[in-house]
Amino acid sequence: MPRKPPLIRAILTLLIASQLSCQTKEEARPSPARAEEPALQALRAATEHAWRGPFGQLDFHPDGTATFAIATCSYEELSPGIIDISPQRDCTTTTYTGELTIKPHAFGLRQEDGLIYLFAAYLDDQGQLHLNVGGDVFPIQSDRSGVIPLTPRHHLHLGTPCHLEDTFEPQRERDEIPCDFIESGELQVFTFQERDPFNNKTLRPAALLYLPALNLLVSPDLHAMVFSPSD
Repeated sequence: MPRKPPLIRAILTLLIASQLSCQTKEEARPSPARAEEPALQALRAATEHAWRGPFGQLDFHPDGTATFAIATCSYEELSPGIIDISPQRDCTTTTYTGELTIKPHAFGLRQEDGLIYLFAAYLDDQGQLHLNVGGDVFPIQSDRSGVIPLTPRHHLHLGTPCHLEDTFEPQRERDEIPCDFIESGELQVFTFQERDPFNNKTLRPAALLYLPALNLLVSPDLHAMVFSPSD
């Protein structure tokens, strides 16, 4: 069945964006320090170009502002981590404009009232820019270890098996969670379980795409939102 993109995750992004903007980059996302600076430099270099793609266009202006016209589309999950999404599906294009802020794996557009619209972003090894509202980018180590903050409350510790930490209850023992890296055609997928946002006692299956060249785990919808330089 087709489903809408993760609106809850996008809403959470907006709610915590102002807080994130006041933190250092280490505090904003607990990721490997060596992976942060190159990612930040890559996104800063991306602002020297205009970008176009099937899902919209991204324009960075000399005055330090930017305008993003992005299509939000429904999609169908074909298998864990693999989705069917295209501009021909049910899409709504929204234009965002504001003062540009840059984080290691995100652009922000600050509004006059201080609110920041946050867009997950990364440059792939082919020089393509991936950007979306509410997407996920999680840096991990080259040995596929690390900790990924699935939500402000739940952090997943990668391993065999994985362990889910409840940061709101630090005294609670971490839950053992099945997880695995699998191949799906030319893509590599990380499968795991996460807490249901509507019922914290229930687990549900989830998947992220693994990009070994970048040591990243990314959400499938973000991976699909591809933009190329147009200048």
